[in-house]
Amino acid sequence: MKFFINFNIFKTVIYYTSILSIICILHYLLTYNYYPSNKININNRGFLWLIILFGAPIFEELVFRYPLKYPKYYFFILFVIIYFFVSSTYRSNIFFFGILLICAIFFLLVNVKTPKIIEAFFKKHFVVFFVIFNIIFSMLHLYNFELEGTKKAFYIILILPQFLSGLLFGYFRMKFGFFWGVFSHFYYNSIILGLNVLI
Repeated sequence: MKFFINFNIFKTVIYYTSILSIICILHYLLTYNYYPSNKININNRGFLWLIILFGAPIFEELVFRYPLKYPKYYFFILFVIIYFFVSSTYRSNIFFFGILLICAIFFLLVNVKTPKIIEAFFKKHFVVFFVIFNIIFSMLHLYNFELEGTKKAFYIILILPQFLSGLLFGYFRMKFGFFWGVFSHFYYNSIILGLNVLI
């Protein structure tokens, strides 16, 4: 099977992601001085850039957009990802690791036995799942900011770019496929990262 890039899809993704990036850059500039944690430490830039450019798009799209078309083994994949993420952070909690692995195996077995039932429920409530995934995705990015002394009502404004970008990435994932969601995310991050370095 030959691998090729659909140029029309490529132009569409670049065009709309660029428009979104311009909007988000304006937001970034307005909030930058108040949230200095957005500024990447130049001494750690090599590894951090790799994470932002490649790791984040793949990981976040796998967790938050990949399930939008209900892959059969998604929950198994999700718990395995959570397991490795948690194990790298909390190495001593072996009991918690065991629970995660049990959950991963459980969901693998459940998905094998009753995929149609779960899939039907997912499709029936697709919009709800889409919004929930996007809200969680957006809220996780609150860690990008220094929130001390910030009113919680202002959090919504802070994560607005993430919410809008999540909608766009999700649209591309559903319309064109998983690869284009990742590519759009990568392109968007590269623009924001470039701005961060220039300022």
